Amino acid sequence: VLRQLAELAPGSRVVILAPLDIDDMRERLRVADIPLLDLTVILRTGVTSNKSELARVAVQYAESIIVLATTQDDSEAIKTLVQLASLDDWANGPPPVTAEIREETSGDIAQIASGNGAHIVTSTSLISRVIVQTIRNPGLSAVISELGSIAGNSIAVQFVPNAVGKTVEEITHHFPAAIPVGISWKKEENQQETQAVVLNPEPDFDLAEDDRLVFITRERPVSYLPSRFEPSGPMSDSPPQVPRVPERILLVGASNLLPDLLAQIETHAVRGTRLTVLEPTPPSEVESQALAGRRTPFNNIEIEFAEGDPASAGAYEALSLSAFDCVVVLASGETETDPDTQTLRVVLRITDLLAGQDHSTHLVVEITDEANRDMFLNLAVQDIVVSTDIVSMSLAQVAQEPILGPIYRELLNAGGVEISLRALTDYLPVGGNYRFDDLLHAAQKKLEVALGVSVAAAGEIDLNPDRDTVRKVSANDRIVVLAQQIYQ
Repeated sequence: VLRQLAELAPGSRVVILAPLDIDDMRERLRVADIPLLDLTVILRTGVTSNKSELARVAVQYAESIIVLATTQDDSEAIKTLVQLASLDDWANGPPPVTAEIREETSGDIAQIASGNGAHIVTSTSLISRVIVQTIRNPGLSAVISELGSIAGNSIAVQFVPNAVGKTVEEITHHFPAAIPVGISWKKEENQQETQAVVLNPEPDFDLAEDDRLVFITRERPVSYLPSRFEPSGPMSDSPPQVPRVPERILLVGASNLLPDLLAQIETHAVRGTRLTVLEPTPPSEVESQALAGRRTPFNNIEIEFAEGDPASAGAYEALSLSAFDCVVVLASGETETDPDTQTLRVVLRITDLLAGQDHSTHLVVEITDEANRDMFLNLAVQDIVVSTDIVSMSLAQVAQEPILGPIYRELLNAGGVEISLRALTDYLPVGGNYRFDDLLHAAQKKLEVALGVSVAAAGEIDLNPDRDTVRKVSANDRIVVLAQQIYQ
């Protein structure tokens, strides 16, 4: 969170109130190189739900407040939200409050506790949604990671006077370093002014005077440059191939994400998806944890539970590892000083077992520390989800720009719009030359927004690419689009 804030608001003064010893906090920050950031960090020991402790750190002068979850049951965060909602001596009016809640079931209570005034980020649900979207769309983790970071491309909301009175189609090609992906406007709801957001609007959507554009951009502020666009070649008229949840999935590690992860897979899957959960704990205990709080049976997925040490070759003998379309390794090493150490052991074992097999298995790995990413890059891993970074990005960015809250929710919720990777040849004919403006046009004709390209030869995703670069359409290349979710 501090790294994000240093990029979003350099030079800021950040007060940290936590029930920890100051020397301990100072050492943790030193190890993480936080003193090198362009921030003034002030440390105070205290209970965040105590009103006198809040007064001691002059909370009434805060321009923004972030409440981090410190207990598994979210009790301390909820009590802190109650105390903040009760304050009435704010120096400049109530500041935006962003709160991390770990459990989905606590989200509504947290919102009530805040007087419906806080932006709630449910960390387990957020991470689960990113993982499930990545299961459906191999390679998506790189897109989400870039959009959530400050470097490179990110999401921005801006009013563009020159766009007023025009349609989305008319202004699409007028931003040389940005892609318009949505519209935001103010609306009244429950006697409160809120921000409405629609992503992937219809091409004939007329922009009103109070509309702001939502961009994926590599520059701030976004510049508007009138230009003429003519397609450089024909478009493909074939319907795009829609990604789906694979038929066979192996989940390795029964972390606290498991109940929400299964619920998310159930929401996205079609009937016939089979999941196997591998964990050292007896299957009856894992099943009890996985189904905790669920009132209705699963309809779209079948689940079996297997017992075994996932770092041991013997655990996979009865599973036929190559039969799985996707393997997801969750960060569940609670006994380790570094949870990613156990994850690395498991991934090394799986990589070894998959070596030389003809079947292509999509391997998704959750880690907790971005610094450990390099250790997994040369293994058989296609997608790395850094769960702590996802939550931190969401908390810091929503705290600075609250409109990003509903934008992220819309992107990750099932049934709305989604970021998807699809065959480039579904949009442009193979062998032809194209610029990114051609892709923007081709995707818009299919009621989608082109966000970038994944060039097979380069092995990487180019998000919001330069408009002057000319490429040739290859059969193995993919396009990154923002599109309506469709389940087949």
